[in-house]
Amino acid sequence: MENKLPPAVAVFLSPSFYPHKPQQTQFIQTHISYVFIADDLTYKVKKAVNYGWVDYESLEKRKLSCQAENDLNARFSPEVYLGVVAISLENGRYVLDGHRNIVEYAVKMIRLPQEKMLDNMLQNGQVTRQNMQELAYYISSFHKKSPPAIDKVHGSYQQIFKNADENFPDIMKNTRGLLNKKDLSKIQNISLGMIKANKALIDKRHQNGHVKDLHGDLHTAHICFTNYGPRVYDCIDFNTAFRCIDNAAEVAFLAMDLDSKGRADLSDAFVQAYIEASGDQEAKELITMYKTYYALVRCKVASFELSDTNISRQQKRTAKTKIKSYFNLAYAYCMLQKTVLAITVGLSGCGKSVFAQMLCRQAPLVYINSDTVRKKLLDLNPQDNHHAMYNSGIYTLETTQKTYHRLYEMAQSYLQLGQSVILDASFSKQWQRDNAQQTAEKSGASFKIIEFDIPDATCFLNLSQREDGKSISDARADTFFEQKKSFEPLKDAPKHAIISILTSYNTIKEIIYYLAS
Repeated sequence: MENKLPPAVAVFLSPSFYPHKPQQTQFIQTHISYVFIADDLTYKVKKAVNYGWVDYESLEKRKLSCQAENDLNARFSPEVYLGVVAISLENGRYVLDGHRNIVEYAVKMIRLPQEKMLDNMLQNGQVTRQNMQELAYYISSFHKKSPPAIDKVHGSYQQIFKNADENFPDIMKNTRGLLNKKDLSKIQNISLGMIKANKALIDKRHQNGHVKDLHGDLHTAHICFTNYGPRVYDCIDFNTAFRCIDNAAEVAFLAMDLDSKGRADLSDAFVQAYIEASGDQEAKELITMYKTYYALVRCKVASFELSDTNISRQQKRTAKTKIKSYFNLAYAYCMLQKTVLAITVGLSGCGKSVFAQMLCRQAPLVYINSDTVRKKLLDLNPQDNHHAMYNSGIYTLETTQKTYHRLYEMAQSYLQLGQSVILDASFSKQWQRDNAQQTAEKSGASFKIIEFDIPDATCFLNLSQREDGKSISDARADTFFEQKKSFEPLKDAPKHAIISILTSYNTIKEIIYYLAS
């Protein structure tokens, strides 16, 4: 920790401070809060900061904010929120849940199971479309029960446009030297143009009661799949305008966050299930607009960490990565106005999967991997190793044909829903590429090829490092040259449909621009 915590906050680090005497404590902080996990309980203290859009400078304001956080979140998760406790300074020592000489306040919560947090489940590959359907029905049920917002300014076109426009001065000020000014200006014009283009629908939904007092910060880190079903927590308590939003905006926020995790497939599943559960068909027309807005909000929020003196150097490095990633995602939403089917073309070991997965975290593309599809077709665990010599084992010509046809089927199902796709496979044969192009044409999608023109030595080295068997891909160094001999070079594809990845210096923004061209 690079800066000392305030004394009334630092005491939370010691297990002896707590009445229930936990075995250990864990400390986490954001740009506006300190969070302490003490075995089965969690305490959240507001930072004494004032960013304009949030003001916690006075003790009274922090008290009111803690009370608001507890009451507002109890709407979603009454089992989790246990009330507000005071920190007192009594006889020279700090006391939790004291009653005189109060110096700080904290929100007290049940600790939710970390392994069931949606963001952790995503990292572990445990999230299914059924999870998204359960979550969609849970969110839809809350939306249906919530009355329309009382303040008619909240969620109005004027408010949305103002909030969106105000994102950019902060992003520009806080990210000097990190983001390109011309790109920022371009995205500002396009994203604000989306809002202007949807003014009539925004006004209509506002008049029809779709703007409600909701969560306002619905992303994967704020969702837990508990024993009593999905639960959300940590809604926005400090700014009513940010929380009183169109229900389509709430849905778009989570969809955007799933996109940012490289799971556009789950994002699409959530949106589709929500629309089915709510019957709100017109919400889908606003999803991309709101996704863009919230990607830029998250970009702005991450930028505040760069000037926070309580944030470590490592956290600031992470914040810079988040800023670039969220900005690229907003860039992709603005640029990818048509459906795209992209395929990777290259030898094993050229870095296709790493690059494709990185691209999918910064562009709303459904990622489909051929190795995973192949093993599922054969009822095998994708994580298990099934290395075999070239054209043998599970890599016979017949199995390869079945795998590619399944790739086309899966791609077409998403393309028909208006969702762009990237197929991660070698596509070493012309018939494989031709069939992919035909799949795109059937769905009216643009077809793009990302060719990996990587030196053989680099591919061979990468394959040699896979010998530990931890890669989903079974390709190894001993099959490389056989694959290279049978690889059919690209032909007949129009030049505008191909981009070559020559080195590691190709930027995600360049690829997004190419996909949109």
